[in-house]
Amino acid sequence: MATQTPLTSRTAADSRFITLIIAGVALIGILSVGALLLSRQDKASALTTSGEVSITADGFSPASIRVKEGSSVTWNNRGDDLHQIEADNRNLGLDSEEPLETGDAFSYKFTKVGTYTYHDTKDPAKFQGTVIVE
Repeated sequence: MATQTPLTSRTAADSRFITLIIAGVALIGILSVGALLLSRQDKASALTTSGEVSITADGFSPASIRVKEGSSVTWNNRGDDLHQIEADNRNLGLDSEEPLETGDAFSYKFTKVGTYTYHDTKDPAKFQGTVIVE
């Protein structure tokens, strides 16, 4: 009849193997938490208290911008043509009211969290942008 070795008499090699497995799992967990924290820090640092959008013949640059709640965004006309900024939601109040000439700028303060889309009245299909307020 075969004798069974009790579980309590594991070899030293078995113990080292189990220790290595546990250490590996712990290391993966630590690295995962670190990566998550770094990604959150990068996201937070990408938010600004002010933003700038350039208007050129090619459109808005950047076409999408993220800012903190209470931030102002300034649109600068760096092109040769007149441009007028207008929110897609006309009730927002985001409207430069007058066309911006070359070198002119228009600023708007975003006081509520949300996603705001806008366009240039000159060519709404080509000139579209988004402000994300967090």
